[in-house]
Amino acid sequence: MDKKWTKRGEVTEKDCAIIAAITGNNMISSRIFVTGEVYEEELGTIASSLLYAANDMLDEPLFVQTKEGTIQMARFDTEKVWRCFHPEKVEALVRSECARLGLPQIPIDEWDFYASMIGYLKIQYGEVTVPFTEKKDLDSFYQTVYLGCLWLFEKPGYMAVPVSRHFALPESEEWMKNQFKIRPLRGQEMAELKEIKEKYGSIKGITNVELNFLLKLHDEGR
Repeated sequence: MDKKWTKRGEVTEKDCAIIAAITGNNMISSRIFVTGEVYEEELGTIASSLLYAANDMLDEPLFVQTKEGTIQMARFDTEKVWRCFHPEKVEALVRSECARLGLPQIPIDEWDFYASMIGYLKIQYGEVTVPFTEKKDLDSFYQTVYLGCLWLFEKPGYMAVPVSRHFALPESEEWMKNQFKIRPLRGQEMAELKEIKEKYGSIKGITNVELNFLLKLHDEGR
């Protein structure tokens, strides 16, 4: 199944020219081209300013600031964006993004970094597993449920947070590096998951039934 969790709008020819120019001059600014969104402070002032300045050469801005402190590409499609520059640079940028999240180099099996990341994690840990955390604070709860939506149901956007923004934020980066854990699903849990997927898997957004299942898994922890 082709999953493009980070796709937004239609990338134009002018966008492609700007993308090619940026990757030819500044690899730090180019980090945004892996997922379509980065945390501004992590890029730094010079790299961020370069992106904002590029907007002046376009009819409509490509790089926009969000209230959460990220820079998001208004138009992003990995399949088109990655064709704007050399594959070796794509590999280098993907490597950098993996390191940021505490992961080894992952194979890109979808035209989407995060869909490929989840696919890799499933292969490493098994599909009948669930992310969990030993902490009980609100952020740990959110992180666990967000990742669970992706892992078990392949549905991004929990609490209306785009997947590109979720993983761009420093608290998500820290959680993936230092708190992320998994446990296998138990017999009854696996049976319930199978039934839920059969009934609600075709619905695009996360359903109350799927969410309640994840909440129960979180409460039970280990």
